[in-house]
Amino acid sequence: MFADINGHSLFYEVIGPDAAPPVVFLHGMSFSHQLWSKQAAAFSTDYRLILPDFRGHGQSAIGDGQYTQKLFVEDLIALLDHLHLWRVTLCGLSLGGAVAMRTALDHPERVSGLVLSNTRADADSYDDIVWRERVTLRIKKMGVHRYIETFLKTIFAPESFATRTQEVDLIRHIMRVMPPLAMCGALISQAARPNLVPRLYKIKVPTLVIAGELDTFTPPSLAEQIQDAIPGSMLRLVPHSAHMSPLENPEEYNHLLREFLPLTHDHSPGQNVA
Repeated sequence: MFADINGHSLFYEVIGPDAAPPVVFLHGMSFSHQLWSKQAAAFSTDYRLILPDFRGHGQSAIGDGQYTQKLFVEDLIALLDHLHLWRVTLCGLSLGGAVAMRTALDHPERVSGLVLSNTRADADSYDDIVWRERVTLRIKKMGVHRYIETFLKTIFAPESFATRTQEVDLIRHIMRVMPPLAMCGALISQAARPNLVPRLYKIKVPTLVIAGELDTFTPPSLAEQIQDAIPGSMLRLVPHSAHMSPLENPEEYNHLLREFLPLTHDHSPGQNVA
């Protein structure tokens, strides 16, 4: 489905019973809502799942290609308003995890729980910024294909190329159809993101932090940083997984979600308005 969100055409899917607890799944940079296919299949009976595509990603419109973390947050809030949802659980991977944290900080009244997967809360280092600048220039000059193949080797564990070939091909396809302008805009938005770590103590909702034990892109040490900063949060490692935990080990990932999500249920009156 498409909605006019902040003057922008945003694509999203809604799956599951209207009266079920709402969970919003937020994908990573250069991916789409299809990242969550295995979670959608597992949780659509017991939860109302909302799966949006960020600006420039998936089927959402590109716009001007100038994106910021704050813009993604405000699009999310406007989408929740459009769907008449007041409080939701946010489950985000990488960029989606950062957007989830920023939403919980900027709009705490809208969030009943957080799942922060394969993500980071700090700002880019100088070397990280230079890498994003270099990749952006390379995409503008040579297109996306060479970058995609290098990036896939960064985000998937080596064994996944033998054991999860369909999942690797899915992400490859999603990235290949993403317009270069949008991909560059997403890279720059990440380079410009703020350091959230000093503010994470303000988050007071149940929070699960998930890291892939083989993740070198957002290593477990960054997940520990988040877990240390958010009071009462829990940290879990997904074995046999790098950056793409929901796809590389969906059985373990879904097990962690199934244990955690009931803790985020908000039964307060007027939580969501139909």
